[in-house]
Amino acid sequence: MRYRKLQLMIFAFCIAISCIVIYHNSSTYYRLQKVLKGRLLQRAVFSNVTYRNVNTVRYNVTTQTPPEQKPTPIPLRGWQQNVQWEPGAELDIYDFLINPVDKCNAGKDNITLLVLIKSAPGNTRRRDAARRTYISGAAKLNVSTRLLFIVGDTKARNERKNIQIEALRHRDILNVGFHDGYYNLTIKLVMGFKWALQFCNNSEFLMSIDDDVMVDIVTLVNDLDALPSKDHFQFVLGSKVEGSKPFRDVESKRYIPKNFYPAKTYPPYSFGHGYVMSRHVVEELYLISREIPATMPFDDVYCGILLDKLSIRIVDRSTWFKDHHPQKKEQDYLKIEVSAQEMEKAWKCLGEDKLTSTWSMCFFCWGMRCIY
Repeated sequence: MRYRKLQLMIFAFCIAISCIVIYHNSSTYYRLQKVLKGRLLQRAVFSNVTYRNVNTVRYNVTTQTPPEQKPTPIPLRGWQQNVQWEPGAELDIYDFLINPVDKCNAGKDNITLLVLIKSAPGNTRRRDAARRTYISGAAKLNVSTRLLFIVGDTKARNERKNIQIEALRHRDILNVGFHDGYYNLTIKLVMGFKWALQFCNNSEFLMSIDDDVMVDIVTLVNDLDALPSKDHFQFVLGSKVEGSKPFRDVESKRYIPKNFYPAKTYPPYSFGHGYVMSRHVVEELYLISREIPATMPFDDVYCGILLDKLSIRIVDRSTWFKDHHPQKKEQDYLKIEVSAQEMEKAWKCLGEDKLTSTWSMCFFCWGMRCIY
């Protein structure tokens, strides 16, 4: 009996060896070996480089993407030449290259409003104009606010040097280590949230504006101070956009392919030139941004998507202003798309003699009439 079992085992072993030899010499074997080697090579390559799955603009770079990580990025012909944009969830992984950590004196007395001014590295003249006008006005009146320019990184050495000089001179530059560009505004948004929560958690509200916007800080802060504490919880104030549709024309600057965002319309969002939100909303937005990928590079739309997920409604800024200032029907807290020259001209027209504690939109808009 034992001899019979041994014979069967030897026979089975011989059959197995024969199958292995035949398979080894087959074309299927070589194809599988090629695939396996390709996978091992791919793992080796990507284990030796830092690959960040975030939305970022790349210039003249071809990047291979492991199919198991995410879909291949789509070249967007209508944006810029040699540009690819990739959706991703990790928007808060960048370093603060220049960080004014004491700007808000976090942990001390509360401030009403932190204003983050989105600026490009080369926009020195715009930043200087803002400093000489409404920023200096807010400082002279001791308004409860802090204003900070947030800029990304640049390859231009002269721009980098200028940013460092500005930061030392004015201490109002937050420089973040990502490539600064129109299609990386979602990174700028989320990194701004991160900085505010870490280094300015004593601010009641955060405002995000462009550097070509002129703001009546005094009137805005006064109105925010008058807002009851119970209304801070889900407060978002902005120029509300509803029913906006994704651009499907590849030649459009705001083109979005269907596989990035398949829905026919965007949820309500605020135009990116200027909006205000409470500290609690900033906390909620920052947390959920780590879970929901930015499927487009537009910070205002992305912020609207996050607000929609949180079921937070946007209060329309013009309506809210009119409710608080019914006598100023044609006015607002800010003017948009104002050049550096126009900003300084309006401020000069306003006049230092009118810069008192009663300074309000009536003077602000009177000054703006000098340029419109």
